[in-house]
Amino acid sequence: MKFSQVPIGEMFNYQGNDYTKSGPLTATTESDGKSKLIPRSANVKLLKSESVTEADKDDKLIPTSELVKAVSEYHEQSLDFIATFKNEISNETIADIQIQLNNYYQSLLAKLSRT
Repeated sequence: MKFSQVPIGEMFNYQGNDYTKSGPLTATTESDGKSKLIPRSANVKLLKSESVTEADKDDKLIPTSELVKAVSEYHEQSLDFIATFKNEISNETIADIQIQLNNYYQSLLAKLSRT
């Protein structure tokens, strides 16, 4: 994680030393309490963090290919489920529902392909 992403008051490790962020560009060493200037782009490791950061969220992202596969499976299951109502709903209505679901599905796939 970059130093600029660390919230003020959060403990982190940088170059083998433990610090607490005290300002946008400063941190206090845990060992002697001295203040040190830390570059915004410095790579640091959080210590004992309870908060969820943007970098942590990025680690939990699902690859687009897996998301497309899951959406496709859901779409197929939905179409199969709708088909089970063929004795209760007219074929025309079922066809209209399937067409609309396919339109939504294609729209979603188009949005995912742009990410």
